[in-house]
Amino acid sequence: MPEEVSALRSEHADLIQGVSRLYSTLIGMSYLQHEDVHFAQPGVDVSQAAKDHLRTAGFGEYAIMLCQLLPALTTQLLEKWSWSEDGIRFAPGRQAVSYLVNSVPDVQDMRFIRNGEAEITHNDFKLARCGASVGEDRVYRFAEKSLEVLPLSCDDSDEPQSHQQPIADALRDWRSKFHDLEWIPWSDDNGMYIEKRPMEWENDQADPWSARLMLQLQHTAWQQANLPMAQISVEQLLEQHAERIKAERNKFWAKRRIYQDAGWPEAFDAAEFRRKRDEWNQQYSDVTDLYRYGPQAARYWEPQHGQGLRDIFKTTAGRYAV
Repeated sequence: MPEEVSALRSEHADLIQGVSRLYSTLIGMSYLQHEDVHFAQPGVDVSQAAKDHLRTAGFGEYAIMLCQLLPALTTQLLEKWSWSEDGIRFAPGRQAVSYLVNSVPDVQDMRFIRNGEAEITHNDFKLARCGASVGEDRVYRFAEKSLEVLPLSCDDSDEPQSHQQPIADALRDWRSKFHDLEWIPWSDDNGMYIEKRPMEWENDQADPWSARLMLQLQHTAWQQANLPMAQISVEQLLEQHAERIKAERNKFWAKRRIYQDAGWPEAFDAAEFRRKRDEWNQQYSDVTDLYRYGPQAARYWEPQHGQGLRDIFKTTAGRYAV
């Protein structure tokens, strides 16, 4: 058995090192804490219950051994922040899969690809899974040592809808997006999530007629269906659209600025970052609490109710605001 584990460690070194570096990056960004992650330690075996958990779910022995060599989120973190349909974000639209949790196996989630419900082979396993309605399953193909992207449905991802790539390249790409702050890991009182840089504002600047055409088509469809929302003019829709995409861009850049001002990545002051993050979360909460009894809390594009949030996003984005 030790010889088999040693061979697996060597043959799948790109997977083990890549996932370990990714978790270390998320710890370094104050998204996760050290105590949130179980890192494999030589000579320290996982519990028999965890192995039985995987075996009952239908995993092969090689997959079970390999899973024990990978970092895993702790049961305590998952119980605190995770919901069955969501989980803890590992990347935008993708939730982490933790195989060392002693719970009843969710075969539908652990052994099936949700796009078509096809079962994966016994030594393949998911590194990340899609959410309840959108996202992607990311499957490590044991034999090929590659990562396969299997989307549940089409979304706004800028990546190919279905492809495989060497595992080292895939995980390096993920880390680079965190390093370059194209992906922003964030946490607040509601949970943990990762935001992708919104490109809609940039796209509208490059092609200003595309949004108008899209909204004109939408408005025409409403008119033909005699729907009440057709009473809103195309110009009003354009105004709301512009406010929404500016607000989303400013919100992202406000959070990105907090990372940058704390010195990410070269001289990151984690304590300063957490302090600024808590301050920003409090500002956001103070405004949304004003509307907690109505549906307007996050509708920051609305002329009246959204102004407070739009002001926060623009002010805190500072030099990056639009």
